[in-house]
Amino acid sequence: MAVNFQEAYSELEEEFRARVDADHQQWKFESVHLPNTAPNGLVDYILVAMEPSLKGWAKDTADARERIDLGFRNFCGVWQLHFPVSKYLCKDGETCYLTDLAKGAMATVSPGTGNEEKYDAWYPLLEKELGLVAKPDAKIISVGSRVASFLSKRGLYGHVGTIPHYSGQAAGHRGQEIPGREVEFERFKEELGAIPSWTHRPYHSCDAGHEALEVTPTATEVKLLFDYKVRFERIRQQEQTGWRQQQREWQRRLDARQGECNCEVS
Repeated sequence: MAVNFQEAYSELEEEFRARVDADHQQWKFESVHLPNTAPNGLVDYILVAMEPSLKGWAKDTADARERIDLGFRNFCGVWQLHFPVSKYLCKDGETCYLTDLAKGAMATVSPGTGNEEKYDAWYPLLEKELGLVAKPDAKIISVGSRVASFLSKRGLYGHVGTIPHYSGQAAGHRGQEIPGREVEFERFKEELGAIPSWTHRPYHSCDAGHEALEVTPTATEVKLLFDYKVRFERIRQQEQTGWRQQQREWQRRLDARQGECNCEVS
């Protein structure tokens, strides 16, 4: 019996839950599987961060489970990603999927944070996840230098670049793209304005009964958004150059030639 995309994704979620349980059995730390917002089908871009934490949305794993049951999902309310993705990355109906390498949310002080063996154990599931949700020429974008290094060492196909992490702990690294673009940055600041509320609640209930208000970015958040804009535009430009464009051009030529001769290969 054929399995549709939604059913396949649900099966993969069960594997994520099993891996979270295995983490607990193997390393004895507490975590809870934090689901992502499932895509409706194959996507053009995939952003991969390292792992979710409980900070800012749950007191402990028990509280996290209750909130997840009410509809909370990974990257919920992270307007710092949702807004620039929608404005500067995805164009003309393109879609993006946000995920983490490891799917177990835990306290930032947990001994499981930064466990390289754990990340190695999760990596085959990430490849399986990408195999399900990514279009053949999808672009994989790492979030933060640590996951960028991890994926680069493994030569992950389609890993085309990285963006700074949105965490406040990395605020000191914001504004890396400003030098040499000062005039562009000043114009960006003037035109940015408040961030629309819909970017807080992407496709699911982030906080039951509460509608997020518009947010006015802080000075460092403006720098972060500018970094994202420049990085995303640079990554988009890669679509117009290099071997991927040549691959599509050759395929068009071969398809046209096949149509002209109307012949079959024996």
